[in-house]
Amino acid sequence: MRFRYALSSPKAREKAKEVAESMYYLSERITAVRVGETEVEVDYEGNDEEAFRRKAERFLHDNLKIRLIPRKTLKDNRTDKPPRPCREQAPLAPVGSLRLTGDAALAEQALDRLFFDMAVGYGAQMRRYPSFMTMEHMMRSGYMYHYPQNVYGVSEVEHEQETLERCRSHLSEQQPLGELMRHNELYLQPCVCYHVYAELAAERRKPGKLELFSAAGPCYRHEHRARLSPVRVREFRMREIVFLGEEQPVEQMRATLVEDSWALFERLGLRGYLETATDPFYFHDDGAMLFYQQSGALKYELRVTPDDQTGAAITSFNLCGSLLCQSFGIDDGSHTFQSGCVGFGIDRWVQALLMTHGPVIQEWPQSVRETLFPIPSNGRHRGERPLIGGARAYRPH
Repeated sequence: MRFRYALSSPKAREKAKEVAESMYYLSERITAVRVGETEVEVDYEGNDEEAFRRKAERFLHDNLKIRLIPRKTLKDNRTDKPPRPCREQAPLAPVGSLRLTGDAALAEQALDRLFFDMAVGYGAQMRRYPSFMTMEHMMRSGYMYHYPQNVYGVSEVEHEQETLERCRSHLSEQQPLGELMRHNELYLQPCVCYHVYAELAAERRKPGKLELFSAAGPCYRHEHRARLSPVRVREFRMREIVFLGEEQPVEQMRATLVEDSWALFERLGLRGYLETATDPFYFHDDGAMLFYQQSGALKYELRVTPDDQTGAAITSFNLCGSLLCQSFGIDDGSHTFQSGCVGFGIDRWVQALLMTHGPVIQEWPQSVRETLFPIPSNGRHRGERPLIGGARAYRPH
């Protein structure tokens, strides 16, 4: 069926565009959500059409009441760079993540080296964290409460002889394990930054005026099956730079990261813009948090748009205020520290390069190759091999 909901005004249309992403989570059987000039269209393949219609109407009726502050464009090079056809992207694997081969895999390594060097240039302490998070940390971070639609839990087979024998029997008969798998209270990390807060909380360590950390790793989000694409996947690699301390240095650190990231974006020949943004809250009760993010300009997104039709956010710049430090108990008794983080979606940066310059590194502009692959000590050409070690340090803008 196709559900339609009339929009009463241009303002209602803008609000609908903000909540369209969350509308997918009304049902696994939604196949598309489109916001037009005068109505919202939802394609639905379930049999309970009337029940779904009521559910969709209630969702839109409630969520179109949210207070909305229009997004602001902070940086934009689209006027200077005319749109051009989008080139081939790395393919989406059946499991919902990217398969990178050849030059795409080399570009991934080179990009993370750039982000790594950027973090080192700021004096960040480097970390490597597990991919697992505990229920306690998922709750303290607020992620489990606000975004349960994105969460992946970890299951396991119980270490008991009877269970193992039943497991073998099920598999021999090609039956699913089903109830033989039990949840073990661990979750796959949706992002990397929460580990920093957990580390400081466990060590009862307080940041000074400004303290930085950086880590990279795989992140997991249960994206709706109808939304999967080469730029929206369920497993992706992200490098984050996390900064904690006093309010003014934290805000200045985000501003510095914005400038340096935009400078890198342009050096790599990418086309797009930076705008204010919000997180994809699902629950109507979280509308106040959405407005808080908008009114405080707490979240920026750097978006790549090679052809004005295809695009994606490739980096987010976030101010968290005192929320996460307070939740994890990071304070000195007199006041709670502030924090922020910047997340570089490495897979999406790879796709941005492929969409813009094509799949063959040797055919990319020389300036792009020189940025990604500085000449190593042996003098080989920048595009001939990945630079894994001995990289020239990235100098902040």
